[in-house]
Amino acid sequence: MAEADLKEARSLADQPTLNSGVQAELLLLEAKMALSRLQPEAALVKTKQAIAHSKSQVPEAKRIICIARVISGTPRAGISHCREAVALAEKGADKRLLLDARLATAQVELASGDADEAGKISSQLQAEFHRLGQSESEWQAGLLAALANQRLGRQQLAYDQATQAAKILDTLRTKMGVKLYALYLLRPDINQQYKQLNALIPNNKN
Repeated sequence: MAEADLKEARSLADQPTLNSGVQAELLLLEAKMALSRLQPEAALVKTKQAIAHSKSQVPEAKRIICIARVISGTPRAGISHCREAVALAEKGADKRLLLDARLATAQVELASGDADEAGKISSQLQAEFHRLGQSESEWQAGLLAALANQRLGRQQLAYDQATQAAKILDTLRTKMGVKLYALYLLRPDINQQYKQLNALIPNNKN
């Protein structure tokens, strides 16, 4: 989201006449922007405000809280939120919300030290994202699987998975175009993941 769009969303969220559900959605939008900038505290504040406005946003809010805890270095505090996000999403019809919640669960499991569980979840998700044609989530799931296997001492498997993630990134670059892809890699959270990928395959040219 562009800075101008974020300012507009913030302005709309501050309008007292706005429907509480819409206000919650806008607040979560700001929370996700904070996550993309690796600003977990700001994300937590916006997420709590969103929950206060509308309980219908709880599954997505729980997912955001989970990731914020990972970024802040307190992943164990986020595990219950991720699991709750998955449980709530399983009761709904939003397939994307469920997949995103499971991806966040893989992140928090890895950060909490359970590389085996993180690897299982992320490998399953990579196949699902591939089936759905969701390249961005697919390469991120592949990276998580590679990081998990690296921690488990499976160096060749980790390298192979990282190489595959890099290939998916290359297709994403083709879809986006060079300029937009360059901006995508400048996003703090994506840049952090990109560096993790390059650490696994030092000769990556993507």
